[in-house]
Amino acid sequence: MTIQIMSFKAIKKLAKSPFPPKTALISIGDPDEEPPKMDYKPEHILRLEFEDVSIEDILDDFKMPADVSEETLVKMIESKNIPIFTEKQAEEIAEFIIPLKPKIDLLICQCYHGQSRSAGCAAAISEYFYGNGIEIFADYNYYTNKRVYRKTIEALRKFPLPRLNE
Repeated sequence: MTIQIMSFKAIKKLAKSPFPPKTALISIGDPDEEPPKMDYKPEHILRLEFEDVSIEDILDDFKMPADVSEETLVKMIESKNIPIFTEKQAEEIAEFIIPLKPKIDLLICQCYHGQSRSAGCAAAISEYFYGNGIEIFADYNYYTNKRVYRKTIEALRKFPLPRLNE
């Protein structure tokens, strides 16, 4: 399975013609954002909505000490009604991709800029299946959302790793 990371603009352009067979899309957007308009759609789509924030962003933005627990920060974020990536959404990704993997050749992870949330999702999936998610972190085209990565890899690891030939 090939994994590609795309922006909102790139997926809209790609969707002007039919997707390759055996394609799946994980589309990530802001809660107040419409999904990309697509003339054609891939066979399988998962749509998630949450803000592009990570715990590290909150520590920086709110000048919090580094030793504040993640649980405290999440409660603070939730008290401000900021919809952040949840364990439930990470589980949705795992439940979507694991049974699909043997049936698809291409997975597209898409978010607005195609740099952060989709990169975190793609890195976790790539790490789980192929052990090379670090390549996305090392690519300077991406600012990989670490919360998306962490929560998604945790959700994926709840499932037994498929055999390599699957």
